[in-house]
Amino acid sequence: MQTPIRNGASKSILIADGIRASSLRTPHKTAITESSRSLTYRQLIDRIDRVSNLAHAGWGLRHGDRAALMMRNRLEYMELVCGLSSAGVAVATIGPASAMPEVRFLCEDAGARVLFVDADLKDLAMASIPACVERVIVMGDEYEALLKNASNAILDVGVTENDIFSIPYTSGATGRPKGVMLSHRGRVLACYAMASEHGTYGPDDRAVATTPMFQRRKIGRRNLQGSSQILQCNTTEYINAQAIFRCNRSRLVSHPQRGFDIGRCVNEIASATDSS
Repeated sequence: MQTPIRNGASKSILIADGIRASSLRTPHKTAITESSRSLTYRQLIDRIDRVSNLAHAGWGLRHGDRAALMMRNRLEYMELVCGLSSAGVAVATIGPASAMPEVRFLCEDAGARVLFVDADLKDLAMASIPACVERVIVMGDEYEALLKNASNAILDVGVTENDIFSIPYTSGATGRPKGVMLSHRGRVLACYAMASEHGTYGPDDRAVATTPMFQRRKIGRRNLQGSSQILQCNTTEYINAQAIFRCNRSRLVSHPQRGFDIGRCVNEIASATDSS
């Protein structure tokens, strides 16, 4: 019988280990929501494990390799970054509005062997990829078919907290963008520090992610300790009333951004709470 805990997790915690612990405590709790789609913690860790196994058995990646993601906020973002990094594959995150030269440079700079893209970005990706990218995986039926046939066993390839979790890139305002190599240990400790200092991202919280996942260093942080996360897919719009209502009577953890009216958001939360 397979143990529900990764070998070595007690000494070296990965982001996925926190999600796995939440799946054992509250398997049916919603982990992440995107529009009308959602995943429970049990479903999320199952998909993370399938991605980890696909990385080695299906996509030919190995511990120490790199991959890249170019997509908008969506459910699959979390499972890909967590699953690949749990297999020892660091993930470079690329903005979905990036131009061809930037996509080519970022893939080349990271040494990405596989690129994951939204369906409507496939043509741009195929026209942009450098020689190091051996395969492009498109979100949708192709990806789901691969995931369905993959093993959901816990992959043990000796990944530790010092391995790289993700590689977000700087904006390149003063030169070419630079990859920031974030370790599992750094992400886990940052989460614990926020929980200690601000009391945020605990099991009773619901977090609305209003910023693009590719530019954030917070992938996985909201789910590490059992929070529920609501993805804002169109970051140019205000949080709609339905999302606000789902968050009432829970602490809403959000981050202001350009074009995002935090004052209006707070007022809508208060109104929804008062009327419930």
